[in-house]
Amino acid sequence: EACGLQEKAQVFLVGVMFSQGQELVFEQYLARDGSEERAVLSAFGERYGTARLLVSFNGCKFDLPVLQARAKSLGLELGWQEPAHLDLLVECRRRWRGRMRRFGLQSLERRLFGRRRRGDVAGPAIPLVYRRFMETGDAGPLADVLGHNLLDLVTMAQLLCALLTGCEMNDGA
Repeated sequence: EACGLQEKAQVFLVGVMFSQGQELVFEQYLARDGSEERAVLSAFGERYGTARLLVSFNGCKFDLPVLQARAKSLGLELGWQEPAHLDLLVECRRRWRGRMRRFGLQSLERRLFGRRRRGDVAGPAIPLVYRRFMETGDAGPLADVLGHNLLDLVTMAQLLCALLTGCEMNDGA
């Protein structure tokens, strides 16, 4: 999550998911203030550097360019070795083209898995919630942003399973 859509926007939250044996492990790196962005990017860089496969949702066009630009702007040499990259947005469009019109993460979540998020923070509001946290120190609303990020990761895991197993859409959604 970043404070905007431009490559120069501060990154304040990075969520990652990886397999460890038979388990999926979720980690979230949060900058409690602007001075911790470097630590967030470094933590992501360490995890990213050990990956053999990166799975993202629109990561080719957005996430990775933003993370790389921010690291460069902060003078970080993270030594990222680019692993193979599977962008789920590209694969979902390929798989369900003609059967779906919208390919946003939450649209796919509703259509494929019959799940609607309740009380979720809308994507455009996330930078505002973070800025409010920075101004007030009130972390309450920020918990919803962390929850949003975690649900994004869970949905990505489900999409990967659906793509790999040939799962068909939830017709009741």
